[in-house]
Amino acid sequence: MGLGIKAAPFKDGVFSFNGEFSWELVFAIPTAYMLLKEGKLKMTESCGATSPFYYFSPSHKESLARKHSIYMGDNYVDLYRHNLDISKFIYPPFKEKFGGLLESTPGLSSKLLVVNNKSCSEWNGPPRNRIEIDELRLIFEEFLDHDIVYIRPTNNLDFPDPLQGNIQFNDYDLVKKYDNIYTGNDLMKLWNVDFNTMQLMAHSLSEKHISICGGNAIIASYFGGTNIIVDKYLPPNAPRVVPGDMSLRGVWKTDSYLKDINGSRIIGVNNIDELSSALQELK
Repeated sequence: MGLGIKAAPFKDGVFSFNGEFSWELVFAIPTAYMLLKEGKLKMTESCGATSPFYYFSPSHKESLARKHSIYMGDNYVDLYRHNLDISKFIYPPFKEKFGGLLESTPGLSSKLLVVNNKSCSEWNGPPRNRIEIDELRLIFEEFLDHDIVYIRPTNNLDFPDPLQGNIQFNDYDLVKKYDNIYTGNDLMKLWNVDFNTMQLMAHSLSEKHISICGGNAIIASYFGGTNIIVDKYLPPNAPRVVPGDMSLRGVWKTDSYLKDINGSRIIGVNNIDELSSALQELK
């Protein structure tokens, strides 16, 4: 059984994937979950820090090194489409699973916003897609009446990808100025969990999500509610898909197929003015 991606073999009950993380979230994890539902799955293999995403696996190994770009197939370009039929997949119920881990949420208001950001090397260069300081300040000021969870990995244990190492960013200096913001590190300590378990738990508690494009945005789309996706940069060699299908990274645009993972409302923004307008819809 395959996905159209060479990185996803299935043999003797073992499902393996070590391609790019976005493709894992959209195609690989739901395929592994379907295999479980069909009674065929014995074990899963993937990369470091992935165990929370394969919570349903009878046995999961973090034994593979993540690789990029070489895994080309039909689904590689498909991911970028605006419209894609993903009805054949069964996505694991992350919201129910990880929301159920908490009997109570001390300190967190029912009015909760989760912001999922990144600051990492992209396309062998500096961060191309990142929610910047002025944009974060705008978000934080608009949601002073909410508790905010701000998630961004700060070390390579949280985000073990040799091709996308973390880049220094002064966002946490801004975060310290707000009493209503909990960082991912705060919640990891409070809940005594690893980074990925923490972010899955945090998203499960909220109907309001703001995420940067990539795996962050796909994770947020697993949890329903409204997901504002910030996408700014189009690399010169970005995959082109079907003309007229919002072919330049349409997946991150408003009303993309990511809504079909778990009924999310998807709002895509490209700059601070669009973000400001979208925040009014989110409130």
